Amino acid sequence: LTTSSGIHATPIAEYTIASMLAYAHGFHRTLRAQLRGEWQRNAGFMDTVDALRGKTLGVVGYGSIGRETARIGAALGMEVLALKRNPADHIDAGWNPPGVGDPEGRIPRRWHGPGECAAMLVIWLGVLLLFGALSRNFLSVGTLSVLANSIPGLTVIAAGMTFVLVIGGIDLSVGSLMGLSGATLGAVMVDWNWPFWGAVLVCLGVGLAGGLLNGIVSVRLRIPSFIVTLGMLEIVRGLAYLVTNSQTKYIGTAVEGLATPLWGLGVSAAFIIALLVIVAGQVALSRTLFGRYLVAIGTNEQAVRLAGINPEWAKTGVFALLGLLSGLAGVFYTSRLGSADPNAGVGLELSAIAAVVIGGTSLMGGRGSVVNSFFGVLIIATLEAGLAQVGASEPVKRITTGAVIIIAVSLDAWRHHIAGHGFAPLRRLFGRPSS
Repeated sequence: LTTSSGIHATPIAEYTIASMLAYAHGFHRTLRAQLRGEWQRNAGFMDTVDALRGKTLGVVGYGSIGRETARIGAALGMEVLALKRNPADHIDAGWNPPGVGDPEGRIPRRWHGPGECAAMLVIWLGVLLLFGALSRNFLSVGTLSVLANSIPGLTVIAAGMTFVLVIGGIDLSVGSLMGLSGATLGAVMVDWNWPFWGAVLVCLGVGLAGGLLNGIVSVRLRIPSFIVTLGMLEIVRGLAYLVTNSQTKYIGTAVEGLATPLWGLGVSAAFIIALLVIVAGQVALSRTLFGRYLVAIGTNEQAVRLAGINPEWAKTGVFALLGLLSGLAGVFYTSRLGSADPNAGVGLELSAIAAVVIGGTSLMGGRGSVVNSFFGVLIIATLEAGLAQVGASEPVKRITTGAVIIIAVSLDAWRHHIAGHGFAPLRRLFGRPSS
């Protein structure tokens, strides 16, 4: 855009990206009125903005302001055509938008998702081969079947946790919410004599209500999600004890069908459902407008608001989705045990967050992959199973798992640092993906 010299660069950068988004998504009238008030001095500005309507847009940035604009545009799926550094500016090279690191302004190479997924697959296979070498019976069909059938609950929660972390939030109540959902399932079937599928609907409803409450309190009252969900962790666990009178509800074969390995496959229906959740989650995050909104919110929520988009509905919906998936995890866990345990899911929130972080999702928001979170679940589950098979004690298992999490986060931070400061070959090797 050509602007008059009397207009400050910062609002121009912000409203330029806002106008692109607004015209792309139909928020024409609201933003147009706002723009007319801000830029009455620039006669050609509104004509230029009008020309953006219906276009497939890219971003060209120059200097520190342009780099910030390009970062927002890249997170929202726009093509970053060029990015040139202004030598007069003192710029932190770490501000480069994902996939943009060339200070000369050349067209950057785009990151391809399958490459990072392949890297996670290689890491998981490496862990498998390591424990296969340490234990003779580890690489067997039986072991892999048990491994697959033990992770559906953690898998679906990790999928939902990816969405929450992408928007810059966190949910510490998922383990307790899974326990309450499973406890409700057991109470409804044992005490009220409901059929299994009717009890499943109640279980999912409990999870959805808990997640929705987390979202409403956190988003509407603007309380950090860490505090809200930490309090909800205790509240929901107490409700699980009240529902079951602090006793395990034994249900039996009526709930075990989901966790029973299917003939000829070796994996359960629960595992197949969890895989479908992963596929649906990845498509939603990377291929839909809703997913783009989430990435944009996590990258720069203020820019989304300037675009005329209210981020509150998306943020609340993400917490509700995670609550629903926690309820589904409660169904899987109860089916696997054949009983409803009020202590189910203790500490599960830490495992879910660890899996998502190992998968490369940023704790600061704006970047994540559901498929990579699934590989994070596989890595953690394989570590736990492998350490148990080689006879490692519980303290050693905890120390090893914690060390792996710290190493994964450190490598991710190192990769981010190299993407902005390192040599070109290292940037190509560790370049940061652009969600």
